[in-house]
Amino acid sequence: MEKVFLGVLTGQAEPGLIHVVCATLTFIYYAHFEYHTTDSLVKLEQAWVASHQNKQYFIDNSIQTHFNIQKLHSMQHYIAAIISLGSADGYCTESPEHLHIDFAKSAYHASNKNNYIKQMMKWFTCQEACYHFANYLHWTVPGYIMELTAISKSKKLEDDECDELVDADNLDQAEELGYSISKQPAYPHTSISSLMTDFSATNFLP
Repeated sequence: MEKVFLGVLTGQAEPGLIHVVCATLTFIYYAHFEYHTTDSLVKLEQAWVASHQNKQYFIDNSIQTHFNIQKLHSMQHYIAAIISLGSADGYCTESPEHLHIDFAKSAYHASNKNNYIKQMMKWFTCQEACYHFANYLHWTVPGYIMELTAISKSKKLEDDECDELVDADNLDQAEELGYSISKQPAYPHTSISSLMTDFSATNFLP
């Protein structure tokens, strides 16, 4: 699409839009370079500045009211990233886009859709605590084999299904949200003395 986009718009769009598209495409093509020189980085910066200066066209025509968009924000860091880390020809946004599933979608589906922001924050707190504790057990306990199941892999709920999951004490809700209990304990038949000595739980009895 990038190869024909500007040609399709030529003669059909206003000059302001042509300027934005031309500058953005120039930036994209320079960013695709397999290696860079000082001259190519200067032209990359010029393309970014031109794109930034001409984006007022979208505001003036009520197409876009703000530009608080992650991909647009990341464009201003390309030059510094290329200088410090090398060319960006193999870079893609797949990894950060996948984080949206873990940090937004899974947390939202774990809520009952009422005051979901507070529930999402509580969900994050619990997930972080479980993650750190699982890592601690893997580090301190020899032979520990239990693994923390990723909630992001749980069943994706449809909106009508989510509306039915309002009662937090409902067992079906817990199952749908992906919570599970291991069928086999990590350390079966562990004595209290072993808990106190092997696991450093010296104050277990009190």
